[in-house]
Amino acid sequence: MQKIDMNGFPREVLAPAQSYGVGTTHGTGRDLHYARSIIPMLSIGDVGAAGTITCMIQDSPDNVTWTTQATLCAARATTGALITQIDDPQRYVRSVIESAVNAVVASVMVFGIHTRRAPETSATFTEA
Repeated sequence: MQKIDMNGFPREVLAPAQSYGVGTTHGTGRDLHYARSIIPMLSIGDVGAAGTITCMIQDSPDNVTWTTQATLCAARATTGALITQIDDPQRYVRSVIESAVNAVVASVMVFGIHTRRAPETSATFTEA
């Protein structure tokens, strides 16, 4: 479900705030057809003694075939946030989180900016 943040930008959660164990977690594709640009944000919480995290932002025209558009990573991660901007994303967007050494608490959110307007319709009237 699309939510609107306090500045009026549509936002979607690509990966909920939780502990991601060692390995790879593929997020669910989100339909962002309305966005001409997106700003993904990786929020990093507890990283343990030597945790590392890599987050790839991928897009897809069909929610099946994925292409990596950006990589947000933190070696020996510390708490904080990493952001980037992707212009002209394909319709679906997801995150892929890779955690190494030990579990890392993180979340990924994406903001749609420069949203596309709905096409305008015109009516044709004929005189009777």
